[in-house]
Order: sequence, then C-alpha cells, then structure tokens
Amino acid sequence: MEKDNRILGIVQDGRLLSLWPEAGKHLRLTAVRTMEARPPESGELDLKGYEGAAIMVSYQGGGGEWLNSAKVIDKANPILIEVVKNVFASASKGSWGWKLATDPDDALNFINGAGAYEHPVGEFRICATWNGSYIAFYIFYRTGPDAGKKGDWGWKKAMTIDDAWNFINGTGAYEKPVKDFAICAVNKTNYEEFFVFYR
Repeated sequence: MEKDNRILGIVQDGRLLSLWPEAGKHLRLTAVRTMEARPPESGELDLKGYEGAAIMVSYQGGGGEWLNSAKVIDKANPILIEVVKNVFASASKGSWGWKLATDPDDALNFINGAGAYEHPVGEFRICATWNGSYIAFYIFYRTGPDAGKKGDWGWKKAMTIDDAWNFINGTGAYEKPVKDFAICAVNKTNYEEFFVFYR
C-alpha cells in the first residue's frame, strides 16, 4: 500500500500552487490511483470551489504535474489564507521562511534545532489554528547569527488568558517571569487553549 503524503498550496486557475513541502509547482489533482489503467484527466478533481484558498491535500504518488489518489482534507479560514499568502510572498523576496508543525513538540524542536532539525531558528513568529482533529502551528522564521542555543526555548499550555499572563509575568503560581516569549491561541468549539513558547 502506498504511503499517504500531504501538500499545502493555494488554488490558482483551478490548479494547486504548492507552498509546502516544496514551493512553486503548479499541480493537478486526480482521484485515479498510480497503477490504474486510465488517464489522470478522467478523475481530475474540480478545484473551482477552492479558488484563491489555501488547502491541504493528501495523495499517493504521482508524476509530472499530477498527484494521484488526491483528496482535499482541509481548507484554511480566510484570515489564515491571507497570512499564508502574504508571508509566502515576503519569504520569496526576503530572508523569511515558514514551517507547518502539527503539534507543539514538533514546533518547539524546529525552533530549537532539536530532534529531526539540525539548526535553531533566529527570529520567529507563530500562529495556530484548530483543524477539527489537530492543531496546526505555523512558524514564520529566519535564521542567522542571532539564532539561539539549542534547547533555549520551552513551551507551556495555559487554559485561560490569566494563567498565560501569570506565567509570562512570574505572578500567581509562578515564581519567575520569562525573558522572551511568543504566544498563540486556538478556539476548540467551546474553550480556548493558549500556547506560550518562552525562554
């Protein structure tokens, strides 16, 4: 059985402009499987309803401009679509990049250059969105001489804004204020979670 792969992109003129993991490819999506004896055009997915949107696609194999066994598995909300578009445009001109992490530990490892990542980031911003089954953390970053030491950053989840505020300031149940932090929040239907990345 072929492995499910994922790709993030923006729909332009009915095709997917890839952003991650590899940027800049114009792709077509088909439900036709790799070994199926019919042309990919016969199962091409109609993306007109997603025009201008950022979508996540799962697929199994492909070749050239085609992704086989493709399914649209998620669509970003309008605010996040604008963030992705603007940051990707800036990254292509400047020194910023971006990374999608699907849990806070992977986000932290990426920031610290730990786990599967060799180099810590320098400056970064982070935002998050709840996708129904997981939290997507979007890290906008740049590397350089200001990159911190490995293991320099940690993270904490707070269930209220007051707990996050106390943690940052070293008040309430917390003894020491943090030196630096980035914070993002997600709304999970009827409650919020705050993720503080700190050092």
